[in-house]
Amino acid sequence: YTLHGCVHALLIWIYESVPGLGEIYGHRIEEAEVPLLSWHGSRQRINFPNFCAQEKKKYQKIRVRHMIVKAMEDRYPKWGEDKLPDDLDNMIVDILNDQLNDKFWDVVPLTMCRKRKNQVSAPSVPERV
Repeated sequence: YTLHGCVHALLIWIYESVPGLGEIYGHRIEEAEVPLLSWHGSRQRINFPNFCAQEKKKYQKIRVRHMIVKAMEDRYPKWGEDKLPDDLDNMIVDILNDQLNDKFWDVVPLTMCRKRKNQVSAPSVPERV
């Protein structure tokens, strides 16, 4: 597969979720607190069959850090002492319960761009009198 866009986010996610891949292919920055800023390096080709064989040989399984469901109060953005707006609260609850009505917003239809051929005219020769 070839991935275009969001490559860094996907790499960070896989380095965090599969520690063995992060250890082999990632370059962790220990002092960074934000996961997005805690990895650097180039995008390397990951040899999954080789990685899986090494991981199973060393640990008898492939180590995976599963996503943890957070408590409801940790899912909301924190804005100091401000009370959470009811509209935002309702929208977050709808998103978490997969009840967000996406037909509520008007979606702009996709416009197709057509290439126009550049027309080249023959050079004109001025008439001499």
